[in-house]
Amino acid sequence: YRNAIFKLRQQQTTYIQQRDATKLFELEHGILDILAQLVTLLLQSGHAEKGIAIYQSLLEFNLFQPNFSGPGEYDFDDKVGLLEPIWTSGCPRVGEVGALGWQEELRRAEQPGLDESREQEQER
Repeated sequence: YRNAIFKLRQQQTTYIQQRDATKLFELEHGILDILAQLVTLLLQSGHAEKGIAIYQSLLEFNLFQPNFSGPGEYDFDDKVGLLEPIWTSGCPRVGEVGALGWQEELRRAEQPGLDESREQEQER
């Protein structure tokens, strides 16, 4: 699965540079189909947490990412690099009680003292 997605991501870069929206759309649907097959395999083989985590990460990455407008450009790998420490921090994720989303978690990580206020909110 990893190799297939890696190869499709390479092709994705080509389609982005060529500005071929139709082929890009079809390719991205292919990537989603492969991920859906992977999640099905994980669920059927007793690895439900991993399957759920894949969908949670897709939702976080696509729906709750910080606003990356401004100077400089962030590519896919840059964004993944920013999501990774938040993802591994143990904070609640999409679908879990207390989940705030990647953007809010990144903001909190950059501002000390917000973790204490969060713990106080959760105790209420």
